[in-house]
Amino acid sequence: MKMKITNHVFLYDFINAVIAISAAANEPPSAPTIEGPTSGTTGVPIMYGFCSTDPDGDNITICINWDDGSGDICIGPFESGLCATATHAWIKKGTYIIKAKRQMELLKQLFKS
Repeated sequence: MKMKITNHVFLYDFINAVIAISAAANEPPSAPTIEGPTSGTTGVPIMYGFCSTDPDGDNITICINWDDGSGDICIGPFESGLCATATHAWIKKGTYIIKAKRQMELLKQLFKS
């Protein structure tokens, strides 16, 4: 059996199209408010409320720093407009500044690997 092999040249026309993709508009949540006492006793847990709203209705996670070297803790996700609570006890006498920052659940999901 003999085979004949020939080269076939196929010509293709390529059409280029430029397309711009933009991120969906997403408004950040409001800065969290902190509700709770302004004084306490060492070693006694104190409960605080952390509230925030998101104009897009996204769930919110709030990360808290108690200013005592214990590091950040994050609470949530919780629904926009609701408050979440966290309890903390300081070991040493002093004046502390509680810091709270918000994260949108959507951003957390986008950057999760």
